[in-house]
Amino acid sequence: MEEGCRLKFDYAKVYWNSKLQYEHKRLVGLFKPSDIICDVFCGVGPFSLPAAKKGCTVFSNDLNPDSIHWLTQNISTNRIRPNRITVYNLDGREFIQRAVKELDKLNEGRFDHFIMNLPAIAYQFLDVFSELQEEGLIGASAKIHCYTFCKDDADPVDVKSFDILAVP
Repeated sequence: MEEGCRLKFDYAKVYWNSKLQYEHKRLVGLFKPSDIICDVFCGVGPFSLPAAKKGCTVFSNDLNPDSIHWLTQNISTNRIRPNRITVYNLDGREFIQRAVKELDKLNEGRFDHFIMNLPAIAYQFLDVFSELQEEGLIGASAKIHCYTFCKDDADPVDVKSFDILAVP
């Protein structure tokens, strides 16, 4: 049980780190019920499910079909309304592009938060945001929560190498 959500999954087929429980709670605590969330590497739903229960509209994606299977089961188990979470099984880059363009086509606003919790490689997907911003598909107020590994006091990613969401 986490953040009022029951999470079922097979440890042998999906990634799970119970030490992230506080981070799930902290981040979801930042969301307003009207927020639109893009969970790029959602796993079994530790960010997506509580956000949807809070009232957010969530677009959830994972490349692992087993994670998607368990996410779908968890949506049902937690009685989350089907219109609260849209589920995808795509490469992260393709998902970000598709989700942003689909939301634009629906004319229902822009994403408020992008969650990128795949610490080993999430930063490699950051470049997609520049091109989407140039196309006017991402607002300057969108927040990107990109998780990565970092040793000691080192800068996890040389952000200067990315021109991401530069506000004029």
